[in-house]
Amino acid sequence: MEAARRVLCVTDPFNPLITTFAQSAGILVISHCFHLFLKQFGQPGPVAQILAGIVLGPSLLSRIPKVNRFFIQSSTADYYEVFETIFRTIFMFLIGLEMDIPYMRRNLRKASIIASGGVIVGVLFGIVVSLTLIILSKIRSQLFDFSTIIIIALTNSASPVVFRLATELKFLTSDTGRLAVCASLITEMFCVLWRSVSLAVDPWKNLGTGILFLLMTVTLVGVNKYLASWCNQRIRNQKYVTNTEFLVFLFLLIAASLFIEEYGFNGAISCFMFGLMFPREGKTTRTLLHKLSYATYNFMLPVYFGYIGFQINVSVLGRLKPLITVIVMIIMSIASKIIGTLVACRYLKISTDEGIVLGFLLDLKGNAELQILGKLPMETLKQWEEADVHNMVLTVVVINTVIAGGVVAQILRKKEEYFSHSHTSLELGEHESELRMLACVYGSRNISSKIGLISAFSESLKTPVTAYLMHLVELPRKRTKKNLMYHQLQDGDQYSDEEDYGGNDVVEINDAVDAYTLETKVLIRQKKVVSYFERMYEEVCDSIEDLRVSIIFPDFSQAPAP
Repeated sequence: MEAARRVLCVTDPFNPLITTFAQSAGILVISHCFHLFLKQFGQPGPVAQILAGIVLGPSLLSRIPKVNRFFIQSSTADYYEVFETIFRTIFMFLIGLEMDIPYMRRNLRKASIIASGGVIVGVLFGIVVSLTLIILSKIRSQLFDFSTIIIIALTNSASPVVFRLATELKFLTSDTGRLAVCASLITEMFCVLWRSVSLAVDPWKNLGTGILFLLMTVTLVGVNKYLASWCNQRIRNQKYVTNTEFLVFLFLLIAASLFIEEYGFNGAISCFMFGLMFPREGKTTRTLLHKLSYATYNFMLPVYFGYIGFQINVSVLGRLKPLITVIVMIIMSIASKIIGTLVACRYLKISTDEGIVLGFLLDLKGNAELQILGKLPMETLKQWEEADVHNMVLTVVVINTVIAGGVVAQILRKKEEYFSHSHTSLELGEHESELRMLACVYGSRNISSKIGLISAFSESLKTPVTAYLMHLVELPRKRTKKNLMYHQLQDGDQYSDEEDYGGNDVVEINDAVDAYTLETKVLIRQKKVVSYFERMYEEVCDSIEDLRVSIIFPDFSQAPAP
């Protein structure tokens, strides 16, 4: 990509890099303070992080000359663009890796209809708005690119923002949350594919490059499957693969994404496919989830969302014409998603309350729009400077996300009973409804019986089954670490203090689950609770509510340690 080339060729890479890290640290600190205040009102983390970027950016603090000279340098934007691409690559891969494939298969038609409703209405509204702005703003050049940006700004749904918001509000495991993620992915893939096809056919010589990248994606999916299978079988009696093997998978992922981005295409689809088609069984997937999830959710995404807010300059709203344009685009964006989603929900016989939540969730922005703006040539952006196109689109993206996130949080807060876990009765459940179960194990000697119960339900029932296995680990009053277990002596086995607990039971439980999954292809999702024995039941109850399970197999075979 062009930004990476400029970063490598910069004469003084040290100072812009320090500025970039300082910006990231400032976003993390300010967003944490905002989140502590806003969570009392039910506001999710992404909203606080975007607001932190606005505060730190040219809208507020960076208006001060000294702060502006430190934070806004010529090469800083290039560093941020490279980091943003890497962060988005890893997160799209994680979305694919964590995607509930059985649910997606069962509800692909429903999610496609909901996504299509918002897309069709959004495209119609976008055409009207783009034509109006071309006439009023007197845009004379790059009309197709201008119309594409306006239409995608009204149509797109940012799946990373939807996924993170659903996780923050603790309804990702609900039907509404999973349906919103699936629909947002379909919508975003449509927008990215539309833009990629337009780049491939204009000029036509790019069509061969696009086909080459498609073949490269398919090839790397096969390579990842082979490497994952080899790593799973290479070393026995380990919970994780080594750091070297982990870095090999990470290098392949990031290198493929940067190579695709270099030629002006969007690597989001390829990254998502890498994660979606990655083998779910074995220690390789467990390592990737364990190593990437914490860093992504606690550091990468806050900086990613914060930079979205950092880019806008609200001074554009000080003039009447841009202000009216932004307001009209926000209203049209919300209206298109609400109208299209409600029509689709009416056809699918989904309740109006759920349709409104889905509509606002699908109105979350912040991914494809920013990428398209970043890919446009500087000559094109300079020709649009008089109309403030760049600032207006960024402002619409940010305000849309803040409004939609806040509205969803308030609806879920006021109608908590409607969206909470209430389908706990097995007798009254429909035959086609999903059965979610949770099996708890305290030690390795009980793992065979719990896997047997899961296997019995999975094979005897025709209804879809989602199984969770929770390892209950007692937290000792006094920690002693005199002898390491054998699974902690190898490279890459010990990643956090939590891994010190559980001893050899951790390895034996994971080996049993891996063997069962490899043999039957039935995925068992693993969880772990480390707590004092007196509080362990509370942790289990909280997990039952978060995972929305209907049947629990508890473990009463152990007594608290003296």
